[in-house]
Amino acid sequence: MGSMKNYIEALKNLKGYDWISNHGHELSKDELINIVKELDYAIYHNTTHSERKDICNSAADELEDWYLE
Repeated sequence: MGSMKNYIEALKNLKGYDWISNHGHELSKDELINIVKELDYAIYHNTTHSERKDICNSAADELEDWYLE
């Protein structure tokens, strides 16, 4: 749970992206799934439909660059 504790602290300090980029391999598959679910939930409940669409399209574009090109 130490790695997850460190990620949560980084997230609270707005450093989640940097932490996950450098330490994501320290987390289990289940922990990574829970992070994705909670971030998706937070986006859904704290943004307008238009904002959600922009965020999801931005993420989809980046994932396409990584995996589909």
